[in-house]
Amino acid sequence: MNGEETNAMMFRTPHRPTIRAVEYLRVRIFQLSLQESSKFLGIYVDDKLNWKKHFSELYNQLSSICYSLGVLSKYLNEKTIKIIYNTVFEAKISNIYLWGYLKLRQSHPTTKKELYVQH
Repeated sequence: MNGEETNAMMFRTPHRPTIRAVEYLRVRIFQLSLQESSKFLGIYVDDKLNWKKHFSELYNQLSSICYSLGVLSKYLNEKTIKIIYNTVFEAKISNIYLWGYLKLRQSHPTTKKELYVQH
């Protein structure tokens, strides 16, 4: 276990106020600080087990990819742009149904613009 890269979280319901009885957890020789959110297997999880942090990060990545595709479209043909889209953009949204597509659309209305790039 790498004590410097390991995070600890205390999960709670969304309706309960945050009560921190402890500031850190001690595991063997490591002192782990409590975090409100953490990245686990590429997905941001927070102490209320909702997707807000993950959606925010995903939106930033999709916006960046969309901008890059727009710039590249001036120099590359449509077939090449579609290949890049399928390998980069689609990989980010491939499991979006697991997190709730509707919530993502409500969080960031301009996401429709990025999703429109595929057509």
